[in-house]
Amino acid sequence: MSNHHIKQFAKQFLRENKSHYAVFLTPIILSILSLWVLFWDQGRQSLFNFSNLITLIATMFTTSASFSVLDLLHRKKQALDFTDSSLIFSRKIFFQWLLLIGLKFLLIFTLSFLVLMLATLLLLGLGLGQTLAFELLILIALAVNLPLYYSYLFADLILYEQLTQGIYLGPFLALRLSRQLMAGKRIKAFLLDLSFILWYVSIPFTLGLTYFILLPYQTTSRIFFYQQLIFETMEKGLQKKDLA
Repeated sequence: MSNHHIKQFAKQFLRENKSHYAVFLTPIILSILSLWVLFWDQGRQSLFNFSNLITLIATMFTTSASFSVLDLLHRKKQALDFTDSSLIFSRKIFFQWLLLIGLKFLLIFTLSFLVLMLATLLLLGLGLGQTLAFELLILIALAVNLPLYYSYLFADLILYEQLTQGIYLGPFLALRLSRQLMAGKRIKAFLLDLSFILWYVSIPFTLGLTYFILLPYQTTSRIFFYQQLIFETMEKGLQKKDLA
């Protein structure tokens, strides 16, 4: 299934399930507030960036929304309500999710740091100018971080499904399964996100109101992308079973 069809399915799903606004309202408002605070704090030097804190909380609520939409897609729920937006804060999920996020950050940071350190030593040895060396380091950082980010993109959803199905075996398994699921699909996932670039460009011009459309649209598109990967994996498994 192409990214275009995934986005079409996501739009149709959102049109047919108006209750999605109940779970996306909180992260939308927080995302807008984060943008306004960022504008307000421009030019101020502070060790504490309140905008980043709001963005972190918005990310938690967006993750809750994605879990709820996944349940709705699986027919575990008939409709969504406002209380579903705090799903991630349940005792069963929250600490396991925090552990997963911490491990994911540590893994990406460690690998990126090691690669950048080696690249810095190499560039210094080549005697390149500071500007060129800095630009090359940025490109290397992107080349390392983007594949890692997309490799573990769906670890959250895998974690949630394992917890709700009673088959949770730890965060490392969720990370490994996400990496396996995304093998050969990272570029496609990147292109899916890239297709929303014009929506992101419009955010400052609409004072953040774009989030009312963008946040549910992109999140649901990612969930449909995830579901498509699951179906493809299951289909490959059945084909191998038939050939055995």
